[in-house]
Amino acid sequence: MGSRCGRFRTAWLAVVAGLVVASVVAATSAATVSTPAELVAQPGPWTFEGKADLHDSGALELKVRSTAGVPRAFDLVRRLLVGRDVLLVNTRVPVVDTNGRAVALSRLNDAILRVKGTLLPAGQWRYDLDGEATPTVRVSRIVVLSLEPRG
Repeated sequence: MGSRCGRFRTAWLAVVAGLVVASVVAATSAATVSTPAELVAQPGPWTFEGKADLHDSGALELKVRSTAGVPRAFDLVRRLLVGRDVLLVNTRVPVVDTNGRAVALSRLNDAILRVKGTLLPAGQWRYDLDGEATPTVRVSRIVVLSLEPRG
């Protein structure tokens, strides 16, 4: 039975290895990503901010601009996620604006969002429209910071 610190360090190394492998494979090939080790879910929810992209299929993607609530040990993972698209799942959670008023999911295209959720293990990542495994976040809260003006 290992110490808590040892298990945490092992989990961290698996996360880093999985994201690095996914990044390298995505950059060098359009093939699907397969990681050598199953990533473990991250401790606690993280906060992601970025621009939403609502696909015709109903999939919600977020171009991550910043993260918060990430433990210092996961700093490399945080840096790998900034600037990448992540898929959001469990979008049945209420979507609200900064005043707590409900916002329709259909209005989220090009909106700036603050999303609270947990990064899923690589084995549970969903595939994007290009067929590549994409980091996936199980959402627990979505706050709309700004909407694209209607034209």
